[in-house]
Amino acid sequence: MKSYIFGPVLSRRLGRSLGVDVIPSKTCPFDCVYCEQGKTTSLSSEINDWVPIQDVIRDIKNSLHTNPDYITISGSGEPTLYSRLGELIKEIKSFTSIPVAVITNGALLWKREVQDALLSADLVMPSLDAGDEEVYKKINKPVKEISLDLIISGLIEFKKRYKGIYWLEVFFVEGINTEISQVKKISLIANKINPDKILINTIKRPPSVKSARTVSSEKLLEIQSIFGSKAEIIPDLKSDEHNSNSEITVKDVINLLQRRPCTILEISNGLHAKPDKVQIIIDHLLSQNTILKVMIDNNLYYQLTTPS
Repeated sequence: MKSYIFGPVLSRRLGRSLGVDVIPSKTCPFDCVYCEQGKTTSLSSEINDWVPIQDVIRDIKNSLHTNPDYITISGSGEPTLYSRLGELIKEIKSFTSIPVAVITNGALLWKREVQDALLSADLVMPSLDAGDEEVYKKINKPVKEISLDLIISGLIEFKKRYKGIYWLEVFFVEGINTEISQVKKISLIANKINPDKILINTIKRPPSVKSARTVSSEKLLEIQSIFGSKAEIIPDLKSDEHNSNSEITVKDVINLLQRRPCTILEISNGLHAKPDKVQIIIDHLLSQNTILKVMIDNNLYYQLTTPS
């Protein structure tokens, strides 16, 4: 039986996050060069009833005992492509007080129906990675029908309507959107959007385009200074001091790696298992050629040999 849940994983932004995956893998209006899911295989802006909502609700209820900090609708495709997203958020909030977050690329926020769907969420985190159309096409590689101006209008309009927590994430890739003139353009747009917080991010996991490069800590600090007091650099992941001695299986680890590449620490924190137990399973999967090793920014990640 397919599971629509992953984790809880230890998120650099949201603490212990129970992931909810409601879109087929790699179905998205963008094909971002930095995407940890790999290359988008279905470039689409079609909103559809992709998964049975009652199955998703069942999986969430069965995972509440893990006591996550957030229930996060994100996963391996763009969540705003799910036609029952608003219904799902309201249903979740009817049976738990755990806050609901939605991580979105913001590509469809100009649509009134998408805005309406997100209004019940406790936290919404859209993205803005470019200050002009040329850089937008280079970094996000979008479907043809969605322009940067359209996205910006949606980000601004949604902020005016939304009463919850609004964090804007800006993802920087060295040599693509890191010119100071480009950073200033993005900063000016961010000021117009007026989010509660601006999260500055860069490549920490294996990207879809191997040539995409991470931004140095020094340059990130320079970028942060341009964005001003609302801007924070997303910190590196730290160990979860509350790791338990949970038993884990090969299936548990594969289920996590289907969503994104992970380090031993991330798998350990996400599955509440001791690192040495995770390592045994990782060694087994490596011996079976089920996963492979990838080094990013001096961190060792594991990803499926053939990502799902």
